[in-house]
Amino acid sequence: MSRELSVLVLANGAGLANEDIPIALVDEAGRPRLANALDRLVDGIRCDALVVVAPPGLTSALKGPDFQAHRARLTLVEETGDRMETIEAGLDALGDREGVVLIHDLTRTLVPRESIRRVIAAAREHGAAIPGWRIPGVLKEVEGDFVRTTVPGESLRLIGSPGGFRVDLLREALAVGATIDESFPDESALFEILGFAVRLVPVRG
Repeated sequence: MSRELSVLVLANGAGLANEDIPIALVDEAGRPRLANALDRLVDGIRCDALVVVAPPGLTSALKGPDFQAHRARLTLVEETGDRMETIEAGLDALGDREGVVLIHDLTRTLVPRESIRRVIAAAREHGAAIPGWRIPGVLKEVEGDFVRTTVPGESLRLIGSPGGFRVDLLREALAVGATIDESFPDESALFEILGFAVRLVPVRG
């Protein structure tokens, strides 16, 4: 199997606190959220391709000093359609690259660097991998303002980002998913529906 590694960042959407600011440019410790994410995603790994899918108008912002370290290899793609169509557009920008692609959603929690490396290794071995935390405390299913039942939390995980996927399997899953009249919250859910194994990588810390 190819050892190529690509990174695809979904930077479409607005900031959670201010819908007038693209999530890519939300301030995070004095820098744009996207810049911090790119630094962590490629730190200490060999990244062969870097693609950012973002809303129109972000090109000028990416010319700023916060993105200088990544500018030479960064490809910017305008968002299009729903999540699956957006990922397809990002994969198209990768051309004929193979191996594994990391998909990071800027609206989700970015896991530590060590967990990212373990996601890469698990995706190479199993075809797909996502990071997740155990959920502490007691979980309740509610209906309106009233508790319906207690949900056992032992088998539940809070999923972070990025997920890792073999490019060939992801392309196959997207092609099949396009024929299904159903929406998917993310690409790992599409893998589940199609019966592809998805490896959970426990997040430590």
